[in-house]
Amino acid sequence: MGTRSAIAGIPVYVISLKNSETRRRNMTERLGAVGIPFQFVDAIDGRTQRLPDVFDGSRVVRDGFQSEAEIACAMSHRLVHRLIMDGDSELALIFEDDAGPSPDFPEALALAKRLRFDILKFEGGAWGRRARIGTIGKFAVMAGTPSLGSAAYLIHRSAATRFCTLPVVDKPIDVAFGDLRLQLRVLDLEPYPVKQVYGLRAAIKMDLARITGNTR
Repeated sequence: MGTRSAIAGIPVYVISLKNSETRRRNMTERLGAVGIPFQFVDAIDGRTQRLPDVFDGSRVVRDGFQSEAEIACAMSHRLVHRLIMDGDSELALIFEDDAGPSPDFPEALALAKRLRFDILKFEGGAWGRRARIGTIGKFAVMAGTPSLGSAAYLIHRSAATRFCTLPVVDKPIDVAFGDLRLQLRVLDLEPYPVKQVYGLRAAIKMDLARITGNTR
């Protein structure tokens, strides 16, 4: 199945800081190479000022975050979840701007439509306890504690709605995937068909270090 048919009807959003020209150019090339149309969503910028205590109608609880950068990342994903909730598609694909889809990503995307999930992760790490519950093509379908990472995932509109109705923003987005309040069915595909160099949170921290001269 080709990329065009695999992505048909699925909006694709790439979260990226507005002034990250190099990352945006690289991401345009990467997704163009696998034939995926997309739109950029400007990430929340937490590099130089304290972020608001209320975002999208929800109270921001800072105790659950290590930095303003993590809060900014969670807010940025919340922005996209709101777009999905208010849109017409029942399924959407979200990338962070340093995600690198492998050549077989279109195959993984096409096969993913067979699965029952709220969120399907195409990128992640070793953290979490998961068990293999099936196979699609060459990919193992893993369930259990969601892995850390949020660089590439499919999300159903109903799951985006659950995020947007939480009265608080109190966890990094990848930790929130496993939030019991949301009752999400989160699956991972392994081996992951998307790789990541630096996370969005790391990108914000790196830019902040460059601006302030603080490299700690």
